[in-house]
Amino acid sequence: MLDSLALAAELVARARPDVARPAEQLLASLERRAVGAAATVFLHGDLHPKNALLSPSGRIGLIDFDQAAPGNPAADVGGLLAGLRYDAVVGRVAPAAAERLSAAFLAGYRALRELPGEAELRWHVAAALLAERALRAVNRVREPGLRRLPAVLADAREVLDG
Repeated sequence: MLDSLALAAELVARARPDVARPAEQLLASLERRAVGAAATVFLHGDLHPKNALLSPSGRIGLIDFDQAAPGNPAADVGGLLAGLRYDAVVGRVAPAAAERLSAAFLAGYRALRELPGEAELRWHVAAALLAERALRAVNRVREPGLRRLPAVLADAREVLDG
């Protein structure tokens, strides 16, 4: 995981030299606070609202398992929360809406399974903001993310620092 974070920080810095320092500082913080091994579970690997289907009875089913793999449960939870935070930072959703959706997701998760620890979850949210959201902004040329990349990296640091 740390190798993929280092590569993400390097690519973000190459594409946007103006954010090289914040990307490197975020990487250093993630490396210093690397989380230990956790229970291994089946991960979706690309958990976001577009990969969920809502049935008429209110049950949720997941689709698109091409990135599924065993891993730390905090990775999927953190990835989804990072996506909601990213959407708020780039202006796709209101911050209050992102907070409500995050709280609802965590409540639903908690109803089925114990949540990962707070520090572990914060680490995975920050890691996903770097390795998924910031990286995709540069390698897929996502204009809203590129425009708000300093804020995305700052948000990752804020999450990590608690």
